Amino acid sequence: MSDSQAQNAQPQTNAPRSKLFRSTAIVTAIVLVILGLLWAGGVLSGRSAEQKLAAIEAARAIPDEENAAVIYTKLATTLDVPAVNRTFTNLVMSTVGSTVYTRPWPSSRYPQLADFIENQQDVLSTLKRASIKEKCRFSIGLEPNRFPQLARVFWSMRLWQNLLVVAANNDIAEGRIEEAVEKYLCLIRMARHLYQKPVFHQFNVGFGFETSALTNLGRLVIQENLSQDDLNIIDEALSQIPYDYAGDWAAVGEVMQLYDEYQIEKMGLWGRLRLHFANLTSRGRPMTFLDGVHASFRQDYHRVCALRYGTRVLIALRRYRDQHGNWPKSLDEIKTVTPAEIFVDPMTDKEFVYSVSNEDFRLYSVGLNKVDEDGRRDPEFIALGLDMRDDIPVWSVNPVEHTEDFDDFRW
Repeated sequence: MSDSQAQNAQPQTNAPRSKLFRSTAIVTAIVLVILGLLWAGGVLSGRSAEQKLAAIEAARAIPDEENAAVIYTKLATTLDVPAVNRTFTNLVMSTVGSTVYTRPWPSSRYPQLADFIENQQDVLSTLKRASIKEKCRFSIGLEPNRFPQLARVFWSMRLWQNLLVVAANNDIAEGRIEEAVEKYLCLIRMARHLYQKPVFHQFNVGFGFETSALTNLGRLVIQENLSQDDLNIIDEALSQIPYDYAGDWAAVGEVMQLYDEYQIEKMGLWGRLRLHFANLTSRGRPMTFLDGVHASFRQDYHRVCALRYGTRVLIALRRYRDQHGNWPKSLDEIKTVTPAEIFVDPMTDKEFVYSVSNEDFRLYSVGLNKVDEDGRRDPEFIALGLDMRDDIPVWSVNPVEHTEDFDDFRW
């Protein structure tokens, strides 16, 4: 055979091998793509979302005698919450401007409301007993039989929050300062309990509890005749609430992600693959529900922390006035006797804005936009997501103004 004939025969000999190699490569690529889609769709990812949630639930478990959630649940299931709430709401609505939420009120002004509060002493005592427990573990599981019970508990908590605030404001007007302090601190401790459930909604309820307590505590600290022991008790209680945004969001984000995965798993194999393929073909990274929750959680978490730190600054200012007879000209005058971290607004990483005018002063955070808007806030526009004034007033010349500015926290 000549050289030219040998060269012509070589491609014919290699052709089947090349075709086999290409076919094998194509099949392998297809298998890898399918396996990748199955993995991304959660089919091959090992344990299901429900199993992962069950593992988290098991790790959180504590004995019933240590668990404040057991007391809250029992109270919510034995109390006729709709009837109590209806009576309470009607009595509050009959007051002038419902100011019993934000100002001290004497029993002689609203005797029926005072009698109602007196009849709720067992409920208030039970809440105090539950709140002093260190741990609280509401379920994060997906068992359908638990949903009605949990819904009843958290509906009850709205009633309890309002009941504690209104009762405390009555205590102040009647000169029962220590009792009022204890009720506000009960709200603070209940908020800490709610923060122990790594779910966005429960944190949001806790934010409402703490905001309600802090705005009323601020007024109490500045306007009422508190002893140094009272101030110390309040300051100590607030100092025990840890600032751990990264850790708290990691826990909340993990559980919320598993809730999403659980819903996706219920779609079946092909439903999950179609969803994943739709995400792949969409332009850019699609906005997820978790993204929106994260943005809201970050803003609310830091807003409440700013109010908490600001309230501790109010306590330091009150101590200074009790000692010197006037408000300090600047925050520098109280820094040597107060923890340095409370002067740093966690929302801006800058100091709170403080100014003195005659016998009054103002203290506020410039808010998430970091623009000083003279301590003003537009909650009705912020709730709609509009870019408006978002300063966080801790104390203003009008002692009720800063309380009413937090309507966007009511739940």
